Amino acid sequence: MADTLGPNQLAGDSSPYLVQHATNPVRWQRWNDQTLELARRLDRPVFLSVGYSSCYWCHVMERQSFENAQVAEMLNEYFVPVKVDREQRPDVDALYMLALQLLTGQGGWPMNLFLTPEGLPFYGGTYFPPDDSMGRAGLPQVLEAMARAWRERRPEVEQTARQVRQTMEQWSTPQTTDAPAGGKAHWADWVDQSLEDYDPEYGGFGRAPKFPRQSLLELLLEAIERRPDRADWRKMLGDTLDAMARGGLRDQLGGAFHRYSTDRLWQVPHFEIMLYDNALLGGLYAQAAAKLGGSLLWTEAAGGALDFFLSDMRHPGGGFYASLDAEVNGREGESYLWTAGQIRAALGDSHPPEQIDLALAAWGLEQGTNFTDPHDPSAVPANVLYLPKTLGNLAQERNLDPSALAAQLEAMRQALLSVRRRRPQPRRDDKIIVAWNGLMIRGLAQAAQALNQPRYLAAASQAAEFLFDNLRRPDGGLWHVRFGDKSEIAGFLEDYAYLAWGLLQLHSAGDDPQNRWLKWARELAGHMLERFADPLSGALYLSQENADGAGRLPLRQVQATDSPLPAANAVAAMVLTQLDQLPAAEKILAAFALQMHSQPAASPALVQARLLLDDRRPVQACLREQNQRWFAQVNIADDYYIYAPAAPPPRAGLQIFDGHDPIAAEYPEPIVLSKELGGDAVYMGQVKIALPAGVLPKVVTLRYQCCGRGTCQPPREVVLSVCDA
Repeated sequence: MADTLGPNQLAGDSSPYLVQHATNPVRWQRWNDQTLELARRLDRPVFLSVGYSSCYWCHVMERQSFENAQVAEMLNEYFVPVKVDREQRPDVDALYMLALQLLTGQGGWPMNLFLTPEGLPFYGGTYFPPDDSMGRAGLPQVLEAMARAWRERRPEVEQTARQVRQTMEQWSTPQTTDAPAGGKAHWADWVDQSLEDYDPEYGGFGRAPKFPRQSLLELLLEAIERRPDRADWRKMLGDTLDAMARGGLRDQLGGAFHRYSTDRLWQVPHFEIMLYDNALLGGLYAQAAAKLGGSLLWTEAAGGALDFFLSDMRHPGGGFYASLDAEVNGREGESYLWTAGQIRAALGDSHPPEQIDLALAAWGLEQGTNFTDPHDPSAVPANVLYLPKTLGNLAQERNLDPSALAAQLEAMRQALLSVRRRRPQPRRDDKIIVAWNGLMIRGLAQAAQALNQPRYLAAASQAAEFLFDNLRRPDGGLWHVRFGDKSEIAGFLEDYAYLAWGLLQLHSAGDDPQNRWLKWARELAGHMLERFADPLSGALYLSQENADGAGRLPLRQVQATDSPLPAANAVAAMVLTQLDQLPAAEKILAAFALQMHSQPAASPALVQARLLLDDRRPVQACLREQNQRWFAQVNIADDYYIYAPAAPPPRAGLQIFDGHDPIAAEYPEPIVLSKELGGDAVYMGQVKIALPAGVLPKVVTLRYQCCGRGTCQPPREVVLSVCDA
């Protein structure tokens, strides 16, 4: 029977993760319609194994279990084994991760599930060792039990699978609610609920393992702008940003952020480095430094994350690679670890002993070792570098000038980094994923504005050019991923939403000749609504229907829960709001209103999208033709006003642009407020701004700041469409 599977299909695949399994004795199949048909014909369960190339435990299971002859023989004889790279197929990963969480109450990678030939899950787990150990059943024992259950208890297995499907359908369908969709009366409560697991001692949220929670931190930054009186929010954000930047979560030599911290103190990370983490954190640190007047540490953290990807993780054409592995030579984090002796040897020829002692103190080695490999008892205890003290405290303690201390540490950082680069390096996954590149375009554009760094803007534009040239399909849609010279797999919702988000930020940053990126963002928004919208709820599916015959799933998911990434539905709503397509954005947010009210901590990006849309509500604007002349018609709600063009700093006055170029428009006479209200010139009610006679510009942008009811919203920019009849 084993020969009916054919050979292992993974050789020559574009995914580095799948290629890593190409020499396994397991006869791995790809996830596609032909494989599912094979399972039906052979009447066997599918063994679905999902992972990714920088996943440490995925490598461990590959070496220990999938190279095991007994395991391979059982998988080949009783199952149809299927390998999936979660980064290639986020739709497969998302659906079956939900199933795993429903079956076991937990998730993670590697993810291993047993499915009926129809793709319905009935049992699963994460890491299965080759023998019973660590409190886990060995994979041979699990395979034997599942094969026997399929043969002898088929009705029970199929009943379990049907029940899991029903629950997945409930979780994948937006739930209706009578609660109001708007967030004006609730948003501060939603933020407070999301912060309930804040760690006041070490910063961040939860205990261990501790994740950056980028979407929550970005929401918190937005919330502080609206409520500067909330000193508690500001302290939570500031302490968390400080702790992450000073901890081992951040590679103190190379600058990038690792995936998450294994401990509560942020000292020992899980060592993989992902593009999306650094894109989100780079932009966040830059924005926080600019908006909150943060320390130099925040600026350095932003620059370190972005510069690492510019120097080490960039395609020659401008796109960005996906990730760096967590292990070297089969050992987790080996290239990042140091002993005091290694640091003395690395610096001894070029730095005096007192400076080397300073380095040991600055990077935490005086505190003792903090890393022992739990998988290798023979490994020497070592250190993940971190900053136990601030630069100011260390300078005061050593009676040194802070600027002189910083210069010495920088010289030693460069020297240690040079030595580290000569060590064996983590494996790099050279996939270029559209969605993650969209996030990096956004992060670079944010940092370019916040830190006044034109080189970041140039890099963001080059990345956008690369995606346009190489990952835009002939029909105007997107491919999902490119490896080498091959782009493949129809784009998912996250590809369209994140890339449009990045393009709008790039446009806002000012590098958009002829409004090219703005136009592409509008095009992508149209494709989002055409290809992914659920006609019943108005929310967006995560994948296209029957895209390129890539393997049918039991159901298409509609969800808005943040993972390490902001929910694609939430980002889509923000994009549509920025493009002034408010009804479509409102439909998405209305579909998830119950989730926002009942589980705000699970969906901070959704709350952020709600805030953005509510900010737009007091101001409705569109383009209207009258007497062969075009006007920007701006309707301002009662109790609100907008500053006139000559607004007093730091306010932003109402202005009309052709993309980024001001239009010589004819503005009406403003109203002058009473002295008690500031005496400023403002607009209220309906405002009609006459555009110059002639052809209507292809892109008309409105910039303004709306105030009222005791507060002023942040400045906004919106692209105007022609008014409905």
